Amino acid sequence: MSSLILLHMQARERSGNLRNRLGNVFISFLGSSWHCL
Repeated sequence: MSSLILLHMQARERSGNLRNRLGNVFISFLGSSWHCL
């Protein structure tokens, strides 16, 4: 039971890290495109 909760927390953390990484890529892309304008 506790291992299931641990797996769930790890999955949530992984998806959160992925979302943060995508957000950082999007922000850097916006910054570079802003410099091009």
